[in-house]
Amino acid sequence: MGEQQQGVPQLRDDVPTQTGTTTTMPGFDIGHAVTRRSLETGVDSQEKKWEHANKLEEILKWLDGLNCAERQDVTLSLRQPDTCMWLFDTTPYMMWRDRQSSFLWLRGKPGAGKSVLASSVIDSLEKSRGKREVLAFFHCDFRNERSTSAAEVMRSILSQLLCQLRDTDLDLGSLINDLVTAKERGGATRDSAKQLATFASRTAMLSSQTPSVVVDALDECICRDIEALLEGLVVLEGHARLFVTSRPLQVIKDGISGHTFVSLDDMAQEVSADIGLHVARKLDACRRLRKLDSEFKTKIMSVLCHRADGMFRWVAMFN
Repeated sequence: MGEQQQGVPQLRDDVPTQTGTTTTMPGFDIGHAVTRRSLETGVDSQEKKWEHANKLEEILKWLDGLNCAERQDVTLSLRQPDTCMWLFDTTPYMMWRDRQSSFLWLRGKPGAGKSVLASSVIDSLEKSRGKREVLAFFHCDFRNERSTSAAEVMRSILSQLLCQLRDTDLDLGSLINDLVTAKERGGATRDSAKQLATFASRTAMLSSQTPSVVVDALDECICRDIEALLEGLVVLEGHARLFVTSRPLQVIKDGISGHTFVSLDDMAQEVSADIGLHVARKLDACRRLRKLDSEFKTKIMSVLCHRADGMFRWVAMFN
């Protein structure tokens, strides 16, 4: 019996002992196991991030979104100091800026300065946005065939949204996998403004703050694409703040009826004042005209502003 009693402790050392809810095994380091498991989880997580990053790069190449940054810079350079400021003080714009409305349409006749106003809005948003705010923009231009397609507009917007969210902690895995699937099925999604808008909408939903999207001169899309672009914008509207500009074409009126708008025809006084500033600066910039009598220059300005009839393009000859 004595020998058996001496062997009992030895037996107990060989089996697990349980204290409370913690089980210990001989030679087993729980801290080491937890650390190892955490490291393995971290490695798996990092590998997934790399995998998603590589997939996203392939998606962006596939989308080949048109970059409008250069067009934005050129258009903004046409703005004279102190012009366009009136737009930011209108009630519709302030409501849109303060996220009380999700859609604002700036409309006016050709050459009235809509694109310069749009570029001013983009510039203001870029300068004031916070770290997590997302901004996408597109300038339609009939002189550039690529920028007259509804699908091109949506490809660019989707690409911009994806690029700005990829460096965040947001989980884009499901979205990226669905885009990969769409890519592998062929070009149907890439050429469909509505399908691209659906993906853009899903991307916008992931942002911590509602993205701002500016589309300038949507009336310069080819006629058969205007309706498709409007349909895409309606899909995107629920998850992004939209600012668009165009002529007041009937097809556009029908497509976005009921939405808030600012008409340049209703802002004739403000537009005329901007044209006056534009002409005055151009007159002062010309050495030959700068020497004219001030009263004579005032008369020139008055005639030009009157004949311009709200069209900046008419006074563009003064370069």
